[in-house]
Parts: sequence; structure tokens; C-alpha cells
Amino acid sequence: MRNIKLVLEYDGTNYVGWQIQPNGPSIQEAVEKALRQILQEEVQAIVAGRTDAGVHARGQVVNFMTTRTTDTRALFRSLNGILPAEIVVLSAEDADESFHARHSAKGRVYRYVLSLRPTALLRKYSWYVGGFVLNIDLMRQCAALIMGEHDFASFCKAGAGVDHFRCTVQKAEWKHEEPTLVL
Repeated sequence: MRNIKLVLEYDGTNYVGWQIQPNGPSIQEAVEKALRQILQEEVQAIVAGRTDAGVHARGQVVNFMTTRTTDTRALFRSLNGILPAEIVVLSAEDADESFHARHSAKGRVYRYVLSLRPTALLRKYSWYVGGFVLNIDLMRQCAALIMGEHDFASFCKAGAGVDHFRCTVQKAEWKHEEPTLVL
């Protein structure tokens, strides 16, 4: 049995999130469908961290087990040839059998973008905050407050199946990247 690691990039605008759901198309559904088509076997894609509806990813790590001996370069090309244009495989490689995308993750990076003006090009990738006067100094002070270890139990669904809900926020800062503010 082989363990394959993929790194994905996707635009989640038209998706209900990573996880398969009955109310619309998901990234997981599209990836598993493409893998089934190529490998001609059922696979379960394990993800480093699920994304919500409309959320994008730049380096989402996924792994799956397969009995196939398909070359990872061929798998990479095939996946990019049949996946929807909003989902791209950045890399594909064999991983150690013990590798698990979620459990092996050492950290995650989140990027939240506020647009300070109307924008055609960034409209799907930022939140326009027109009409508000933003106090960037106060926003930076607030960002500093979330650094460190915190219990995020109130943000999780009941029965999440984890040992604890503590996470360490290593960096939280606002940057002014005209025409946006980025956390």
C-alpha cells in the first residue's frame, strides 16, 4: 500500500468547503472523483485542515492510500488535466506510511484580506469594508491579543473527536498592502 501526498491550491468560491456535503459540490468530492477515475479504485482523501464554504487554499496538504503503482509525475499531470480549473495540484509525491495530512501538520497559515476600496480583481479574495474608518493601530493591538496559546473549544462542533482544543497562535499582524489590509 502506498501513501501519496498532494499539495493543492484551490479557489473555493463555488464550493461548499472541503468536506463532502449534500448541499453542493465540495473540493474533497472533486479530488476523490478525479483520483477514482485515474486510479480505478476507491480512495479517501485526508486533508490537513477542512475549509469552509467559499474559502480558498494556497498549500492544502492531502494524503491518500492506494494499491496502484502509478508514477507520481503521471498522477500529477493527470489530476491537473481532469480536475476543475479551480483546483490545481501543486505537487504529488510518495510519503512515508505514517504520514497523515492532519495529524502530521505542524502548523497552518491563514490570511484574511480587507479591501479598502472597490476592486474588480480582488472581489472574490477580499472583503470590501467601504464606509468604515478603520483604526489600524487598534487593529494591530487586538491582533497581538490573540497571540499565544488559547482554548478554541467554543469554535468547534460537539464531539469533534480531539484530545484538546488548545492552539498556539505564533503570529498575528495586520499589514497594509495597498489597496488592502491583510491579517
